[in-house]
Amino acid sequence: MSPKNVFVIRNQIDQYLNKQSQWISGKEAQLLYRSDFHDEALNTLIEVNAKEINLRGKIIEVELGDKKKPIIEVSQNAIEMEITEKAQKENSAAAQEVATPQSSQNQNPELQK
Repeated sequence: MSPKNVFVIRNQIDQYLNKQSQWISGKEAQLLYRSDFHDEALNTLIEVNAKEINLRGKIIEVELGDKKKPIIEVSQNAIEMEITEKAQKENSAAAQEVATPQSSQNQNPELQK
């Protein structure tokens, strides 16, 4: 029995489209968008490209490996970008927590008189 092939979508910076239409490094292959049909993958690429006009996506045919995960090449650059984006989101969330006003109990007691 020959291995089954599927189609995945990769962008110009070697990130892969996941099932939530977000770009990820691909190190967790089970999360990737995949289609059994090239024309279906092409339709998805066109939809994503309509939202991201600077996208230079490519449809890639890959084999399925163990546990039906696509066998893909994961770029070190894509992993580093994913780590950087995650750190930026965490820093942004932490900054928002600091900027959130304190409850009235923590305010200056003289102002409450």
